[in-house]
Amino acid sequence: MPVPEYINKINVRLTKNVIWNLANEIISKASIVLANVFLARRLGPESYGILILSQAVAMYVRLAVDLGTTMYGIREIGKSKENSQKLINQLITIRFVLGVVIYAFYTYIIIFIIGSSNTIKLTYLCSGLYLLAYSFNTDWIFKGLEKFRILSYGGAANAIFQVVGIIVFVKKAQDIIIAALIFSLSYFFSSSIFIYILRKIGLSFRLSLHWPDLKIHVRESIEFMIPGLISAGYQYLPIFLAGKLMTQQVAGLFLAPFRFVTSMTAPGFYISMAFYPVLSDTYHNNKILFHKVLQKLHAVMFCIGVTLGLIGFLFGGRINMLLFGKQYAGSADVFSILALILTVNFLRNGYVSALRAAGYQLSLIIPYIFASALLSGLYFFLYQIDMLDSILYATVIVLTESLMLAIFMITAKMTYDNVASGLDQAL
Repeated sequence: MPVPEYINKINVRLTKNVIWNLANEIISKASIVLANVFLARRLGPESYGILILSQAVAMYVRLAVDLGTTMYGIREIGKSKENSQKLINQLITIRFVLGVVIYAFYTYIIIFIIGSSNTIKLTYLCSGLYLLAYSFNTDWIFKGLEKFRILSYGGAANAIFQVVGIIVFVKKAQDIIIAALIFSLSYFFSSSIFIYILRKIGLSFRLSLHWPDLKIHVRESIEFMIPGLISAGYQYLPIFLAGKLMTQQVAGLFLAPFRFVTSMTAPGFYISMAFYPVLSDTYHNNKILFHKVLQKLHAVMFCIGVTLGLIGFLFGGRINMLLFGKQYAGSADVFSILALILTVNFLRNGYVSALRAAGYQLSLIIPYIFASALLSGLYFFLYQIDMLDSILYATVIVLTESLMLAIFMITAKMTYDNVASGLDQAL
């Protein structure tokens, strides 16, 4: 195939992937943001803070259920779509078994080890049902097959379930358990939609218990799990720290804008995921084209990230008041500062996708460890000198994000950029 025609086909793939992935993002995430605005208003800062902490714990524990199979599966399907059926059977088996075992262990810890009120325990248990829903979620298959259009169906199902459920059933602070249950059930609903569609396109799966094959996939996927655990640990660290030393009232005031801003970083992740199968393909088959695709990704991330960051920084106070109302007036400045995360996060996602596609996923470990240690150290330092407040904490988070981005840029120069330099010299 002539090179220009091949590049045109790559551009068509990228355009379709980005458009449909963003459509899914707009449908699902925008509705979830709306749901969180309703929850923040109806539950109040204290109950909302407890709910967010329970969801953060569940979404972090889900990485043990995933075991790196999502990113590993997308890459392997992207490299060889025609041989995907056997891989799908084996990876779903791994995820399902882990989901059942880990939720049972999670339940034991919540009931018998954690010392909290029954309301808090039930909130955590209901949020934890998400682990079972995630175990048979198959959206990663459609991403690997570059059928991003299908993702919008599951996203819409999840969004409708959450928003309608919250509006109808969550009225006051005492409805926190119902809110947690709605959160988990929405993922059961969307996962069921994906399974139905998977069968309709001829990829019905069955459990595969051939251990020698499973062992190979477990070993490979763990390379994605380790940096995934560390990166997610950093992602949820600000939430855990806020719940550790701040009062529930102050934590709630901080977490409302923080949750909204971090939700707004999701389009950056979904754009980079739209590029990820193509980056995996081109890195292994045409490294020159890989860098052309990567330049497009960096340009898109820069434009969107800078625009969103500036809007949030300049109009953060007004946006905060509009979204959360007068009871969250004390977090207006926090919102403006945290909005700068949008710019940094969009830029960082471009480098993360490139490193994973090129097989340097273990290189993600050092930047996230550095950022986690720096954020924790500064947080406890401010606490010890009695200077810890939500505004200074938000500033520390933005500083940490910026330094981590710099480390990712250096890592890129030492890995896939270094390979490109050697290729240019060879040519």
